[in-house]
Parts: sequence; C-alpha cells; structure tokens
Amino acid sequence: MKRKTDNIYFNWGVTAACVLLVCIATYLILANLQTVFDYLGKLLSVLTPVLYGLAFGYLLCPLMNTAERLLRRALQHTKCRPKLIRRLSRGGGIVFALGVALLVVYAVIAMILPELTGSVAKLVEDLPSNYDKVVEWVTGLLADRPALEQAVSNGLDYLEKWLYGDLLPNAQQYLLSLTASMVGIVYGMVNLLIGVIVSVYVLISKDTFLAQTKKIVCAVLPAHGANRLMDVARQAHRIFGGFLTGKIIDSLIIGILCFIGMTVFNMPYALLVSVIVGVTNVIPFFGPYIGAVPSAFLILLVSPMQCLYFVLFIFALQQFDGNILGPHILGSATGLSGFWVVVSILLFGNLFGMVGMIIGVPAFAVIYSLISDLVSRGLRRREIDPETDFLNLERLPVQDEISEQPHQPV
Repeated sequence: MKRKTDNIYFNWGVTAACVLLVCIATYLILANLQTVFDYLGKLLSVLTPVLYGLAFGYLLCPLMNTAERLLRRALQHTKCRPKLIRRLSRGGGIVFALGVALLVVYAVIAMILPELTGSVAKLVEDLPSNYDKVVEWVTGLLADRPALEQAVSNGLDYLEKWLYGDLLPNAQQYLLSLTASMVGIVYGMVNLLIGVIVSVYVLISKDTFLAQTKKIVCAVLPAHGANRLMDVARQAHRIFGGFLTGKIIDSLIIGILCFIGMTVFNMPYALLVSVIVGVTNVIPFFGPYIGAVPSAFLILLVSPMQCLYFVLFIFALQQFDGNILGPHILGSATGLSGFWVVVSILLFGNLFGMVGMIIGVPAFAVIYSLISDLVSRGLRRREIDPETDFLNLERLPVQDEISEQPHQPV
C-alpha cells in the first residue's frame, strides 16, 4: 500500500517538471519570437477560409434562426417525427439564409455594376476635359496670388520629377506588383468561396459546436469560473451582434439617403459615390471621412462648385447619422464614450487593418465591460458602493478611524 507521503512527493515532482517545461517553452518562444510570428502568420493564412466561414456563419445565424423557428412551428402540426422536424427546420433555415444573402449580393451587383461601369467609362472619357477645367479654375484662382502660384508651381515641378525620375523607370516593378495583387485578389475570391462552404457546415453543426464548447469549459474550469465565462460569452455575443447588425442597417440607410440627395441635387456619379459612402460608413468615426475624400475628388474633376456642395451635403448627412439615426438604431449597444471609440479604432486598426477598424469598437466594448465588472466586484468586496460619487470623494472612511471616534453622550 502506498503511503500518503509518496503521493505528495510524486505530485510535487510532477508540478516541478511542469513548471520547468513551461519556463523552457517560454524561453524558446521569446528567443525565437520572429520565427513564432512567421509560423502564426502561415497558420492564419491556411485558416483564412475557416475564419471567413465562421464570420459568414455568425452573420447568417439570425436569418437561419428566424426561418428555423417558423418552419418548426409549421411542421409541429404534421405527423413527422421530432428528429425529422429538427433536420427539416435546420435545412430550410440554412437554405433561406443563404438564399437571402445570395439574393442581396446579386441585387447589389445587378444594380451597381452597370452604373459603376458607366461611371468609370464616363470618368475616363471626360478626364481630359475635366483636367482642362481644373487647370483653368486653378489658374484663375492663382491669378492674383503670386505666393500661392509659386507654391503650386513648385509642387508641379516636384510631381514632374517624381513622374520621370521614379514612376516611369520603375514601371516594370510596379506592373509585377500589380500582377501579384491580381493573383492575391483571385486567391482571396477562392478563400471567400471556400468560406461560404465552411459557413454551411458551421450552421449545420452550430448546436454541436456550442455543446462541445460548454462541455470543455465545464470540464476545465470550476463551476464559478465556467458560469462567469459563459456570462462573458453571452455578453460579447449581445454586443457584437447588436453592433454589427445595427451598423449594417445604418450604413444601408445612409447609402440610400446619399443616393437620393445626390440625385435631387443632380450631382455626378451618384450611385458610385453612394456605394463608397455606404460601405465606408460601416467603419465607426473615421468611415465617413474615408469615403468622402475620394468621392469629393471625383466630383471635383467635374465641377469644383458641386464638390463644395457635396462636402456640405455629406457633412449634414453625417451629422444626421451621428446624432439621430445612429443612436436610434444602435442604441447603447457598446456603451463607450467618444474617446474610447477613437482609441479602439486606432488600436485595432493598426493591429488588424480594415477588419480591426470594423470590429474594434465592439471588441473594446467587451473588454471595457469586463474591466468595469471587475472593478465593481472589487469595490463590493471592500464594502464600497460602486454607485458612489467618486468625483467628489476626498477619502474613504477607515474602520480604525470609525472605532476611534469618541462616543457622543446621549
């Protein structure tokens, strides 16, 4: 029979070995950090279609759930077995979600592609005359301003030197880069197609994946930790789902309003500019400016005055979106102030690019909510009300000071 001390020594030995292995692994990772990042980059590149599939499945899940509930209610009155009803409802929900998504994509392409092709062709056709108009307008503007004229002349000289000294000699290298970019676009389209296929499997096995994840969490963590992690996951789903759905609807409305306004004011490239404004509006805070700059430049080539009117119109439209439409649709989905919105966009944008700028606000909102909850728990453990007016708080009462206060005679 083994003694209890033998088990204690064995457990201590296993613990020491695990600590030693963790220290060695940490040292190797830190010593070869660049190699680790390279392997992680390759791993992410291989898993890109899977990540696309998870994202598509997450966006399509609300549509599937709605159709699945309706089909299940309709099939409950039939003589089908419950298992068959579940399968038929899930399959019908997936077909409905994919059908709606493909219909929206087809409608957008069918409406926008001809207009975009016509706008680009008209832009190329009118480019020489538009260039002459801009030059004439700039010449008239600089006629009575010698200092400004000299600055513009210096800028044009620098542009000419760059054109003949850098751009044309390196044209072959630029063409190779353009070819590599086209290959990357084709590769990205293949990944998108595979991502759509993966999203179907994600939607089919949604309940299985969710049950397996909960099983792992409950097996690894204690009951309190498992409950806390599941609460955090539900909160993150609420914030992400509410923000992304609301932002897509908000951007669609802004794009439609932009098209209507530009059509009423007879501005050029109405549909092209509206698409740019609507798509970039998905990015919080910086999106309107990102979409307005190239759009204003396109209109500037046609008419400088219409460009000014467009800038004023976009400014008014974004004020309406930021103060009325956006808060009404999104509500308090994130609960972040303007300062933290800017910080989250800059941080996640620099780390993950355009995708980071889109998901940065809800991701930071989840982190902010977790930190706020931890602070509130810490205050309650110290018997301090989290709703205390800390702005006007000078110092906390200490228990020793309370006990040392003299008793007032009754």
